[in-house]
Amino acid sequence: MSPIFYVTLFLALVLCNASVDSGNQFNKGMNSINEAASTNEIRVQINLPPSPRKVHFKCSTGGRFEVTTSGSYKWNAGVGEQCKVRYMKLRSSIVARDSNEGGRLSQWVVQSDGLYHSTDMNTWSKKAEWRRLNQ
Repeated sequence: MSPIFYVTLFLALVLCNASVDSGNQFNKGMNSINEAASTNEIRVQINLPPSPRKVHFKCSTGGRFEVTTSGSYKWNAGVGEQCKVRYMKLRSSIVARDSNEGGRLSQWVVQSDGLYHSTDMNTWSKKAEWRRLNQ
């Protein structure tokens, strides 16, 4: 084979390798952005008996949203994120992320006896009780 063939093949391999490497660098950058965003993540899992009614949230920076009785929701928020929670004739309020959490994930589970919080998915503590509205 002629030397020009080998030179062309060499250049093609070098250029292909460079484009693959730049793609890897891009993916590494995106991963670090996603990891940084998740440090402010708040997740809510609803664990209530099946019902057509939804759990309503009104949060200071997370806005208003509603979740089905077996659904989940997540959003990013800083320290001091406060939420009012309503389900049928029950009301509660929580500080979704407090200053003790640092950069850890803030996880909440809503149950019929109250709202439970965890930052490690292993240790759960009841942070809020439901209050029944007067008829």
